[in-house]
Amino acid sequence: MNFLPKTVVKALGFVLLLTLATAVVQAQKGHSWVNGIVFDESETQGIAGVTVELTGDPSSPGVAAVKLSTKTDDGGKYYFKDVPHGDYTFKASAPGLVPYQIDLFVAADTLTALQVKMRKAK
Repeated sequence: MNFLPKTVVKALGFVLLLTLATAVVQAQKGHSWVNGIVFDESETQGIAGVTVELTGDPSSPGVAAVKLSTKTDDGGKYYFKDVPHGDYTFKASAPGLVPYQIDLFVAADTLTALQVKMRKAK
């Protein structure tokens, strides 16, 4: 009981495979989210108004031109969306506080959460 010729079945299988591959590629846009909270020395209170920056690694072609900046809200929270995946320098700074800096890799299609504890400058 063979309704379709083998060549038609193979062609339909190939079309199905291409459709699935396209769906997977579209699902992975390569953009991610980075968020967190900047705490004071007590580790319980968020700090409002801290400048948080993500700067793309200059040697990485995909993110070399990326420079994102935001300020923390009243609870010390920050949020970046649509961050291209790659290597970054993460910085947090505010007057009267010791600046915080770390190298960070942001993976594709993920949420990277980074909590920061800042100290008062002496």
